[in-house]
Amino acid sequence: MKGKRLFRLSGRLVPASGEPIAMELTATETGSIHLLKLTRSRRNGQDVWAATMKTKAEVLDFQAKAGGNLLLKLSGPLAATLENGGSSTGWSGEIRARFDGISE
Repeated sequence: MKGKRLFRLSGRLVPASGEPIAMELTATETGSIHLLKLTRSRRNGQDVWAATMKTKAEVLDFQAKAGGNLLLKLSGPLAATLENGGSSTGWSGEIRARFDGISE
C-alpha cells in the first residue's frame, strides 16, 4: 500500500489457562487490520477466530527498524468458526513485539 507502512506478526498467545493460540496479524501503522486470525488446536480439529469490521487495533508504539518495538492495543468482536458451529466473542489486550527485520 503506497504511503503506509505495514507490519506482520505471527506467533503464539499463551493464556493464563488453556491451550496456546496461534496468531497471524497484518495491519498498518494507523491500526487498519488487513488480517487477524487466531487458531487453537483441539483434539478433533481446531477453533478459528477472525477479526470483524468492528475489531480495533491501536498502535501505541511503532519503531520500524530491526530490533524496533511494536506495542498494540486490540479490542472488539471476533467471528468464530468452532467445531460445533459459528459464534462470536470479544477480546481486549495489548501485544508487545520486537521486529527481527524490516523489508523496504
